[in-house]
Amino acid sequence: MGTALLVSSMSAYGPAAADEKAEVMERIRKLAEDVRSFKAKMTVRTAMMGSTVTWRGEVMAKEPNMYKSVMNMNLGGVPGEQVTVSDGRTQWVYQSQMKMAIKLDLKRLEEAGVGESQKGKAGKDITKPFMGIDKESIKYLGKESLDGREVYVFEGKPRGSFRELKMGEGGISPPARVKVWVGAKDGLLYKEVFYNDKGTEMMSVEFEEVHVNVPIGDEEFSFTPPEGAQVVDMTEGTLNILKALKETEKEGD
Repeated sequence: MGTALLVSSMSAYGPAAADEKAEVMERIRKLAEDVRSFKAKMTVRTAMMGSTVTWRGEVMAKEPNMYKSVMNMNLGGVPGEQVTVSDGRTQWVYQSQMKMAIKLDLKRLEEAGVGESQKGKAGKDITKPFMGIDKESIKYLGKESLDGREVYVFEGKPRGSFRELKMGEGGISPPARVKVWVGAKDGLLYKEVFYNDKGTEMMSVEFEEVHVNVPIGDEEFSFTPPEGAQVVDMTEGTLNILKALKETEKEGD
């Protein structure tokens, strides 16, 4: 399926008025609030060392907080699979190329008072298209047609202290801007693109073949590390990082 965008009513005079933005965002919220589960095809493209790495796979989610994705990629000619599973209590990320299973105790993070920072990190929730975006920075850009579907288009700044972080000295800068395409008829996220401070695309996430309120058994969200896999519990390290970020945010207030 192509992803060419056909502009239908994008304003040529800047972002729409604030009252229109609020009205559209509220409409989106109401449309998506009745979604209890979903399945979709997901494609993630990431700019890496002068080339683009593409992940393709399937994602599913179920209320209240269950999530699963199975993504396939080919890195350096070596095929691999990454499985992310969360039952709301424990999150697992298994990387077949490394034969490593990373474990995260979500309940412990919640009890430590930083669990809110980790919510939604297992995967993108298409019913919450503005998750991870600074609400005050959001601009409504108008409507477009995405793969024949009418969508609302917004842009804003990524939320959180990670905006100030860099990957190593002189390393890759974090995203400076994010743009989202949200279905006008269902309020669901269909595309998200991250840009650096120079306006260059860093990463895109697209959803296709979206099905909502489909029956999904709880067993889909359970995970047992394959025999021989190295299990790494990242709970303590993640806890320390989130606490540090929380303190940084307080200092910046």
